[in-house]
Amino acid sequence: MKSLRFVALAVCALLWAINPSLAGFVAAWLALFVLEYLLSSPVPRARCFITTLTVSEILTDVLDAFKQRVPALNFFSTDMSQERVKYGQTIIAHLPVVPTAYDHVAANGYSANAQNARDLLVDVPIVMDGWKDVPIKILVADATQDRSQNYLKTISNAGYVLGKAVVDYALTKVVSANFSQSTDELTASAGRDTLSKVRVAMNTKKAGTPRYMLTNSDLFASLDNDPRVASRDYYGQQTGSDPFGRLINISGFAEVQEYPDFPENSHGLSAFAFDSRAIAVATRLPLDSTELAQQLNIPVTYSHEVVQDPQTGLAIAGFAWIDSNTHNIYVTSTVMYGAVAGSQAGSAGDKTDYAGHRVVNQ
Repeated sequence: MKSLRFVALAVCALLWAINPSLAGFVAAWLALFVLEYLLSSPVPRARCFITTLTVSEILTDVLDAFKQRVPALNFFSTDMSQERVKYGQTIIAHLPVVPTAYDHVAANGYSANAQNARDLLVDVPIVMDGWKDVPIKILVADATQDRSQNYLKTISNAGYVLGKAVVDYALTKVVSANFSQSTDELTASAGRDTLSKVRVAMNTKKAGTPRYMLTNSDLFASLDNDPRVASRDYYGQQTGSDPFGRLINISGFAEVQEYPDFPENSHGLSAFAFDSRAIAVATRLPLDSTELAQQLNIPVTYSHEVVQDPQTGLAIAGFAWIDSNTHNIYVTSTVMYGAVAGSQAGSAGDKTDYAGHRVVNQ
């Protein structure tokens, strides 16, 4: 730095020698001022950074899309945590049950027949036999740029496919072996009366509330075409810009939702009506060797993070690493899950059999 300042003084002296006038003096002084400023300013260093793309942010966006774009998951009973389990392991989910109301007896006060709070959580064994990953590659050319609309769509889709995988798996449990009650209804003839028949049948079996219904696209189209559903004189509900139809607070159901990938299966299933007890879903995180490697002082060549939704307990794990040759970044989101439904292949009326009702196209 001292040698550079010496050069600056030499340049100024040369300018003054060439033109020893006032103008020459001013020029030399300005030159010295400018050179001193440039030399005193910190030299910017090259930096490589990711302005907004971090593993935690990506996982958070995936988690948000998981919840928002797959609302059907909210209709089920859930036990979600970041507990780590092995694939195929049986875990014990703790699901709430409704307490019993008793007649008040003045002589016994308010503590008679008190129900232990722990007894209002029923232990349900669930096998964690579902496991999905969504790997995403971030090109080195894109890693230093701010988030774009394409990035948001990609991450949203990642969360959607993870959430959808859980719902698809849960719906495979909707079979006659688990749910004995059903209504036969030609899809083309379905309408508001179909909802009323199912509601009455579920009332007979004392199903809980609120109630929901998931349908395939064909049956929902029939519901949507019923003038009593669309007319302002009745419910006044029509399918708008959202391509997946929804009916709210209709014929005893809090929500009727179109699910395009609804499983038809060998029973001709076209819709499933239920309260939240019908299907229990559990999510966990897979075991990994990160902590063991750290304990053994083995270098870990990837980043591992977990994000968890504080409201639902839903957790997603993320693994990220960089390719040493291309410098491309890889981020994989993963979740493990399992589900049980209805009587769990038991007899009619067992467990939560009557919490669900199948609509079959016959």
